[in-house]
Amino acid sequence: MHPPSIPDYSLTQLLGEGPTGSVWLASFHGQPPVALKAFKSEAINRPLLSDALVKVYHQMDAFPGCARVIDFDLASPQAYVTTELFADEGEEADGGGTRFRPRSLEALCGAVDAERGWEIARAIADAGAALHRRRIVHADLKPSNVLLGPSDAPAPKLIDFSQGMLDGVKSLELGDTLFYAPPEQLRDPADRFEGRGERWDVYRFGATVFRLLTGTFPRLDEDIRKLSSGGVIDRQKLAGIAPEHVADALDAAPATEWPVGTTSELERSRREIVDRCLSLDPEQRPVDLREVVDAFRDADAEHAHVEELAKLESLHALDVEQKRRGTRSRALTLGAGAAILAGGLTFGIAALVGMRGDGEKEPAGAPAAAPAGEPEV
Repeated sequence: MHPPSIPDYSLTQLLGEGPTGSVWLASFHGQPPVALKAFKSEAINRPLLSDALVKVYHQMDAFPGCARVIDFDLASPQAYVTTELFADEGEEADGGGTRFRPRSLEALCGAVDAERGWEIARAIADAGAALHRRRIVHADLKPSNVLLGPSDAPAPKLIDFSQGMLDGVKSLELGDTLFYAPPEQLRDPADRFEGRGERWDVYRFGATVFRLLTGTFPRLDEDIRKLSSGGVIDRQKLAGIAPEHVADALDAAPATEWPVGTTSELERSRREIVDRCLSLDPEQRPVDLREVVDAFRDADAEHAHVEELAKLESLHALDVEQKRRGTRSRALTLGAGAAILAGGLTFGIAALVGMRGDGEKEPAGAPAAAPAGEPEV
């Protein structure tokens, strides 16, 4: 694929391609590299995307969970946006240089421990809540649209908001987005108004977190695997599969089940939140990701409260046991003291009696007692 022509930018390497456009390693007049997404003109709703980008660009402090928007132009024939680069340097590229590989959440799905997984889930919810707070619908939340920083415990960053299956999109080549979307978005992607778009994001959040923690899709997992090659959805195999067919299959699928059980009450509470997000009835889901954030916060607070009560009860039981042992020890000490005192008194009395017996002698000149059997004279 030949890179598009973007004024003032040098595009050197294709990082990835999706339904709405291609992403390139780019540099502005020799400055440090950035990620530049060149949009397919008929695959985006320009006014909607422009409104979202303006909000995020001018209020980046309000969107810490989104990749930093550096530059964008949706008015030119070749629309584009540039964001900070989240990629690792890999092997040497053809023709010299280094090939970069984007760091997305996709690589962690099914390969992350529960503690780290829930930490990432909370961060994604926070990022989505910031979008919803300013009436921005993501519409395409999924693991590949969550990028990761370079540290050992990187903070996730959302990309590609206000893109995907939306009103005003004339042509969109569908990929794995089909399997993170709720049935109502698949059937009518133009109906995002009156809070319905936010509930799409809630479902997509649930599907993303479920796959992150389990490595499987919450519904239709076996069918989706048949459409994959090397863990990646094969778009050629998607040919002929209409979104409405996927929606019907989702509606007919059994309830979501976690593949591994848990004995942790906090884990159980968190899973229940994800299950609510994955409800096929949008009215049964949280209204938006702000409510999801509140639900996680309440679950954590309840867990902390229960742990504090258990700790206090343990300390109380220990205190009672120590007092019981102290009382018993004092009783034994007093008993031993009393015994010693009684023994001492007995010994003292015996000694006094003995002393008296030794000191009471008969008066001088007193007649001796006659032997037994001899008459007295």
